[in-house]
Amino acid sequence: MGDGAPPEFVRYPQIEEPGVLEVRGVVWPCNFFQHMENDPFHGAFVHRRAGMPRGVFNIRRSTFEESSWGYNSRSAWSDGEGHVSFHGMPNLNYLHAPFDEDVPWIERFAWAVPIDDVNFLQMQIRLARVTGDAAERYRQRLARREERQAAAPPAPELAAKILRGEMHVDELHEIQNVNPTWAQDLVSQTGQGRLSNRSGEHLGRTDLGMILLRRLWSRELHALAEGGSLTNCASLVKGTSPTAQLLLLRHHLARDVEESITQVQMARIDARRVRQTPSCARNVAPGATRPGPPTSCVWSCVP
Repeated sequence: MGDGAPPEFVRYPQIEEPGVLEVRGVVWPCNFFQHMENDPFHGAFVHRRAGMPRGVFNIRRSTFEESSWGYNSRSAWSDGEGHVSFHGMPNLNYLHAPFDEDVPWIERFAWAVPIDDVNFLQMQIRLARVTGDAAERYRQRLARREERQAAAPPAPELAAKILRGEMHVDELHEIQNVNPTWAQDLVSQTGQGRLSNRSGEHLGRTDLGMILLRRLWSRELHALAEGGSLTNCASLVKGTSPTAQLLLLRHHLARDVEESITQVQMARIDARRVRQTPSCARNVAPGATRPGPPTSCVWSCVP
């Protein structure tokens, strides 16, 4: 679209490596930005395990910072698990995370593509980094999963029942063959209304990732409206070959997760009995040339 030569097609070497590739496309009945604002903290509430004591939440420790690609969120729990999620401007999310014994690593790229104001298409590409016998076992697992899901009630139908008050969200865990995650996300995101009215918001410390995302979008849209130059966010890691990009990304991932886990261990968080504390560090990157959003904010959980 537009004048001039089309931009170079963006390649992502992370999903061009050997493995089992999955491609999915699902239409969601709400505005795409409600999905993009689904930050790491939602899991403690939206995907809360059924049967947990009232008022107890397993909240991860997370930080957010602007990057050359968009922004990064780093998360860790007290049991030592953690990951880094890379958010590419304008509408891309990349996750490189451990999976299980058979599938050591999963690469996932997801795009939220607007259809209109109240519908969007989520396109997702996942690469399971397995070959040989492990790849065949994983394909068989996928086939069994598809069979189970085909026999289960559709997630949008279940979410609609919950929003109408006909069932409780905890009942999702009791329905055979249902993966509750998608239905829970639908309840959370479409429950705001198909086009969320944000005029009555009271944002808090768990909204730091969402605030950063909004400021990045606001900055870029103002630059576009005023005829200025936009931030070049085409590459996940710039100035290197595809192979070097992947190696460098893994290095940063390992370092970031290790640092986050160390922070959690030092804080002595007990994930089974946590409460929120009003501690938030808002920093500006050294040498910043222009005012920007908070580049790092830590949400602390203590026993």
